[in-house]
Amino acid sequence: MSKLLFRYFSDHGDTTLREKRLLVSSITKFNDPFEGCYHSVPVTPTQEQIAAYCSNNDRTLVDRSVRQGRAKNRAHARRILKRTPAKVAETFGKDWGYHISTAEKNRPAALDKCIRAVSFSGLTRGSPNEVLMWSHYSNKHSGMRIGFEFPPHELIAYKSWIFRLEPVHYQDEQVSVQWRLNELDSAECDAQRKLAKSLFVKSTVWLYEEEYRLITNPEDLPTEYKDGRLLEYLPFDIQCVKQVDFGLRYDQVKRDELIKQLLGEYPNVHWYQARMNKKTFALEYEEIQCG
Repeated sequence: MSKLLFRYFSDHGDTTLREKRLLVSSITKFNDPFEGCYHSVPVTPTQEQIAAYCSNNDRTLVDRSVRQGRAKNRAHARRILKRTPAKVAETFGKDWGYHISTAEKNRPAALDKCIRAVSFSGLTRGSPNEVLMWSHYSNKHSGMRIGFEFPPHELIAYKSWIFRLEPVHYQDEQVSVQWRLNELDSAECDAQRKLAKSLFVKSTVWLYEEEYRLITNPEDLPTEYKDGRLLEYLPFDIQCVKQVDFGLRYDQVKRDELIKQLLGEYPNVHWYQARMNKKTFALEYEEIQCG
């Protein structure tokens, strides 16, 4: 199987090659409205777990008792908790749905924090379904795609920028996130890891894409404003560019001029023109002879 990962372009592939940087963006700007979605599954705790939680989180329970009028003030609430821990645990168990719903209100913020911490660029492997990719992501075959080959490291560094590649997983249901009692107030927990996982899970209807996501921290990326939007870019090593394919409908005069301009900067790149197979509904790639 080819190690190449392709990025399809409708209208800025030539600029990407000239400026040697990939446009990256938040997952919220992708075309799938289900990006980052998850399914909540509360796990009902035992009475022992509830009692232990109450003893370790008396401040939270004190504040809630005062807020709901069950105690006159914080001191009064502490006396109640101290006298009747078993009763408090029983009440907490009955109100488990309330606690879960309260925690759930904070989860969009937690997911948003995950989303804001990373920027993405979608790449894909060449596959028999690439006709769809050209149609959907390359302006009906009038754009281009760039084939990258990145080092096989977990973290990839180029100058001061670090990124990694993560395959997208395809399944029929959203990621299940279980809210356990000891995770309600924890930032580092299995629920948080599942939230992060949801950023790399999509419906099986997208399986044809065979997507990989290039992930990087947006804080130090070069940016620019264009048409009122803030755009983020990840510079890349030109040695990672191995192949450039032009779509069936790419303007050939424009194509030849682009190759002429970039050949000196990309001497080891192979340039191809997509053609229709004369018998099947597949694409073929004819190498363009340069020089």
